[in-house]
Amino acid sequence: MKVSIIIKILSGDKVMIMRIIMTLSFFLSKFSLCNLAAWEMEVRVMPRKARICLENCYYFHVMSQGINRSYIFEETKDKEFYRKIFKEKEGDYDLEIITSCIMDNHVHFVIYTKKIEVLSSFMKKINLNYAMYYNRTHDRVGYVFRDRFKSQGIFSEKQLYNCIKYVFNNPVKAGLCANPKEYPYLDYKKEMCNNIDDWESDESFIDIEDEEVSDESVICEYINKNQLRIKENADDLKCLVKYLKGINMSFRRMEKVINVSREKLRKL
Repeated sequence: MKVSIIIKILSGDKVMIMRIIMTLSFFLSKFSLCNLAAWEMEVRVMPRKARICLENCYYFHVMSQGINRSYIFEETKDKEFYRKIFKEKEGDYDLEIITSCIMDNHVHFVIYTKKIEVLSSFMKKINLNYAMYYNRTHDRVGYVFRDRFKSQGIFSEKQLYNCIKYVFNNPVKAGLCANPKEYPYLDYKKEMCNNIDDWESDESFIDIEDEEVSDESVICEYINKNQLRIKENADDLKCLVKYLKGINMSFRRMEKVINVSREKLRKL
């Protein structure tokens, strides 16, 4: 009697692979006392799944976010550099950027392409280039972006226009401007977006998680989670400031939310 066991594991789970092999080896050794002629065990390490190519889907809503929701685009020079990268690289790929919006900790695109693999290569290229620049400029190492980019297929004209309007409204929701066209890091194809104010808004189809999180929410969440008393305890305030610096929140933004002067914050 011959028994075959095939285990499929995602690549990168090396510890899990070893645990499974050791567990199965122990399990099989117990059964070797029985009259089983042979065991055959194979562990197949599977590559990460490629993004599904959506049939008849040529428009995509794409988003990339800073790791740990860090403010990787907070400084003007950073936004300018990222925009420079994707505008330069757009011509190297078989795609068209319909609209883009660079926020402080994430970026949105609406992109047209007939090949999903082209979209993947484009995003990988611009994010890698930016990560190298960002680490070099800010004297740091490690990941800059959170996971891979997120993408969502757009299957109708109504979805397309609503998605464009959703991207347009990001800086308005964040309180950065009253009119999206006033925001300096929103770019769009004028022939498609000139009449955007007349479009009806329906964001119910958008299933990419809205990653825009206010400074207040980030700070309150950390304070509550760690039960800090920043008004009464200097060590608690120092702990909070260390965390916020770790996610690249500026002293200006900290001062605005927690009502402590920048001079005091810098000394902590």
